[in-house]
Amino acid sequence: LEAGSYNEDLVSLFQQLDETIYLGYLENLTAFGPRVTGTQECEDAGEYIYNEFLDMGLDVRYHYWENYELFGNNIEATYYGKNTSSDEIYIICAHYDSVPGSPGADDDGSGTAAVLAAAYVMSQYEFNHTIRFVTFDGEEQGLLGSHEYAEEAYANGDNIIGVLNGDMIGYAENPTQASYIKIYANSQSVWIRDIIEDVALDFYDYCGWEIDPQGAAYNSDHASFWTFGYNAVMYH
Repeated sequence: LEAGSYNEDLVSLFQQLDETIYLGYLENLTAFGPRVTGTQECEDAGEYIYNEFLDMGLDVRYHYWENYELFGNNIEATYYGKNTSSDEIYIICAHYDSVPGSPGADDDGSGTAAVLAAAYVMSQYEFNHTIRFVTFDGEEQGLLGSHEYAEEAYANGDNIIGVLNGDMIGYAENPTQASYIKIYANSQSVWIRDIIEDVALDFYDYCGWEIDPQGAAYNSDHASFWTFGYNAVMYH
């Protein structure tokens, strides 16, 4: 939809994204403890995400990757668009691995919980184009999982139109900080940031966001898509 042409279904969608759904996913993820790439805890968290997507009726797969001595699984859930003649793909993503010694509640359980919550709500509606909900492993080791994923998508000729990456979106010291969200975009992806600003304005009564536009940043999984020429932004 073009900015400003929203309908009542989108309002209903926003209203369903409540704290109860989100917090449930976040608590389940942090219960695994630190989810360091290559550990059993990270593998178990990936299996949990896989099964949650499966229960939503989505087409789910493990995307296995290797990088020298490191290996892991990205979890991809596909919700096919109702327009069968369209090859457009939109991605909502985050990384589910964490650094050692941390349960990764903010970095990046917050983003992963958002992906799961979005998939849960959006899978109850129909969309024209295909949406992929993807959680990456190996981000903390240098965007390893997302790089392999984006490289494979490029090799397959996937027509990925836009990527929304959420990383560390759950921390604020006060309500004022909680009402702001930074959006990082490179020059070719500014159009996505512009749409996000329009959405935040149109739906302010439902989400209460103030957008803080930022330039390019290369420290999260959206940058892997930039490497292969795809448009992507990071929520932070």
